[in-house]
Amino acid sequence: MPNKEFLETYPLYRKFRCEVPTGLLDVPVPTINLYCRICKSEQTYQMVYDYRYGDPRIGSYLSSEGKILRIAYKCAGCQKYEYIFLLRFDENLQYMEKVGQYPPWSIKIEKSLAEIFGKYEETYKKGLINESQGYGIGAFAYYRRIIEEIIDELLDSIPEIMGETEKAAYMDALQKAKQEKDATSKIDLIIDLVPDVLKPQGFNPFKVIHDQLSQGIHVDTDEECLEKAAALRDALIFLINQIVRNRNAKREFTASMKKLLDKKK
Repeated sequence: MPNKEFLETYPLYRKFRCEVPTGLLDVPVPTINLYCRICKSEQTYQMVYDYRYGDPRIGSYLSSEGKILRIAYKCAGCQKYEYIFLLRFDENLQYMEKVGQYPPWSIKIEKSLAEIFGKYEETYKKGLINESQGYGIGAFAYYRRIIEEIIDELLDSIPEIMGETEKAAYMDALQKAKQEKDATSKIDLIIDLVPDVLKPQGFNPFKVIHDQLSQGIHVDTDEECLEKAAALRDALIFLINQIVRNRNAKREFTASMKKLLDKKK
């Protein structure tokens, strides 16, 4: 069934696999949160009409099989700004997908990410553009290139958020990793030493990156690569955000403690 994640984050033509209700009246209408250009902030959006809008048989049972529908969501803040989605329901009711969206899927990069990506920012944007248009192979290739180029910097940043006990074993593995040439081999050496702060609920994002980099893209379809590209992007962004956030928090705490000690002196 359509949910917030699908409407807010899925690019065009990426299949949202779910058990689609047979009737349009049974398709859920989730509330979503997206950016509003009028309010200039994240806002709550609600669907303007139900899924039967525009059909002359209002009130009758309408099958969702193979339907292509236009739906509109309006900002609850200004009551003006809208997002329009063109959705296609699978004939066999196994998935649904966006075949149109306005405003288009955003490729805007957060300032913190742009600073870290540096010279790779344009490559990342190209990956987002490919992903937004359903070109999975292209998106996967761009994200993979970034990871292969930025992996050393990423691995070098981890010790800053580690305790002294964790750091000793990690630094030994890091030195060995730097002697390897490819990203997969580097990650293989440190994957079990990643601190808990980078493993939400025990889930290791480095394993996602490792597994996806280990798989070739020469035989996969655009659809298969689209799923992999999204997983790579999410894992990479999570790691960068967590490392930067925890590193900054640690530095701010250290600076605060030093100020307190200086005052006592």
